[in-house]
Amino acid sequence: MLALTVASSTLSGNAAHDGGGIYNYVEQDGNTPITVVNSIVSNNVTGSGGGGIYNYAVGGTGIVTVASSTLSDNSVTDPDYGEGGGIYSNGGALLLQNSTASFNSAANNGGALYAPGGQLTLNNTTLSNNLAANYDYAHELVRRLRQIPGIADVRVQQSARSPVFSVNVDRTRAQELGMTTRDVTNNLVVN
Repeated sequence: MLALTVASSTLSGNAAHDGGGIYNYVEQDGNTPITVVNSIVSNNVTGSGGGGIYNYAVGGTGIVTVASSTLSDNSVTDPDYGEGGGIYSNGGALLLQNSTASFNSAANNGGALYAPGGQLTLNNTTLSNNLAANYDYAHELVRRLRQIPGIADVRVQQSARSPVFSVNVDRTRAQELGMTTRDVTNNLVVN
């Protein structure tokens, strides 16, 4: 049995037909567990499936565990077969735990992940701002609707890649300065 563990690593800027960051193809009766822990899988590109991670088990057991990791800005570009911007997993098992998949995109299905077969488990995992072709379709529909006389104010309400940032206030330090968390948040300026 082969096994792969990726720990405290960054897999970024790679390109492949499938599995820009990691590719796992398991034959009949095979068993290839993959564990990704405390790692970043980002900015990888594929044509067909799994911008970040590709897992395909043909009668075998392809087990992928992603723990305390981030999958971001991975993409799959093929307009006919592009599935699973962050992860493509068919057969076997996929477990995402204490992880985040964000800003991944797929030309066809599953901006964050695409799992048409096998077992999928998500524990304390955030999937956010991932895109599949349906967002592009919505914009094409808006373009066409705007050409119809009498229709006004047509738009896609949801912002796809709006900037997001988090502020963690050190309450002890803020108190030392005579400030509350409300004072800090009221004084943030965002352009």
